[in-house]
Amino acid sequence: MGKSILISINGISYPSKAAAVRHFMQRRDEHGTDKIESGSFFLDLKTLFVLYCECSPGWELNGRLVNSFSVKAEKRLTGKGWVTTYCYEVHLSNGEQRPFSVENAVNAIAIHAETQLSETGH
Repeated sequence: MGKSILISINGISYPSKAAAVRHFMQRRDEHGTDKIESGSFFLDLKTLFVLYCECSPGWELNGRLVNSFSVKAEKRLTGKGWVTTYCYEVHLSNGEQRPFSVENAVNAIAIHAETQLSETGH
């Protein structure tokens, strides 16, 4: 069984990937339709997204800046039919709006951190 890796995002250390995901998902409902564009939670989300982009091919920012985040309802087809789920959407400086998965972001950051640890031998 794999050992939990400490995840650090914007100076906050989480004891596991699940704890990091929980931090972001529990805050999702607090914001409703409001844009998240300042404050400590904005910085947490921005750091999460930028780290995700840095370690995920195809997600490079290529000079675009993060302006804000919002919570977006998205319809998805599952084995049980269509469901509505709520996810974060990033608003970039070029006008692009891109939904992203907190769980995928945390997993990518954890894999990158594990790779860095194994390469340095720590």
